[in-house]
Amino acid sequence: MVSEFLAGFGYPALLGGIGGLTRGFTTGANEFFYLDKASQEKWKIENEFLKPLIKTPKECDTLIIDSKKLNFKVFLCDKPKSELKGTNALKYILWGEQQNIEIKSGGEKGKKIKGYQNLETVKNRKFWYELPKLPQADVLFRQFFNEVFNYPINPKNYLTDHTFYYLVLKDKKDIEKFGLVLNSSVSWLFTELQGRKNMGGGVLTTYGPEMRKLIVFNPLLIKDAQIKIFNKISSRDISSVFEELGINLR
Repeated sequence: MVSEFLAGFGYPALLGGIGGLTRGFTTGANEFFYLDKASQEKWKIENEFLKPLIKTPKECDTLIIDSKKLNFKVFLCDKPKSELKGTNALKYILWGEQQNIEIKSGGEKGKKIKGYQNLETVKNRKFWYELPKLPQADVLFRQFFNEVFNYPINPKNYLTDHTFYYLVLKDKKDIEKFGLVLNSSVSWLFTELQGRKNMGGGVLTTYGPEMRKLIVFNPLLIKDAQIKIFNKISSRDISSVFEELGINLR
């Protein structure tokens, strides 16, 4: 019965069938790897080693990611120090190796060590300051949903923190159609059914492995006129789901 109902909407697959799901960076030392605007100005690290980062859901409250709302850049360097001579990137790495750090979690919480390179979370990498290479992020989804619901489209493939999972589409030519489908009211319903209600306060938790089973309607059924509407509203801020659905809670 359910499959017959879904077939009427052109239901072709689950979310995991239209692309791969990946989690954003777990850096092991956010305070080193993530630079806010003040730190970017202070260190003037070469653009080769700094890339725009989506760090919090507050930075992606539109249907399409707006670069003007991004406040952080992530430090990305896979070169040995011997190839970094004369760069601000090397100065930043050497600075990091001299900092006094207090361990924030785990069995050694509260212990103080010298240098980020001695953190257990980074010390086993080829270069402690090297982050893993992640595939391009086409469509984001939050690990935690509250009152605001959206699956932001990420056409410039900005990198993300681990507070996001993201979808790497197999077919990128119809990214706007996928965006329209995933940001529909019906998608919100199925996200509610698929996510975990374990946080209290109405917060919904979603994990990549579970979200592979999210029901996705066929985006090829979307018409050009609908795409025009999507593009027209894609840059405005998303309000709470209650406002978006016209529900008056007063």
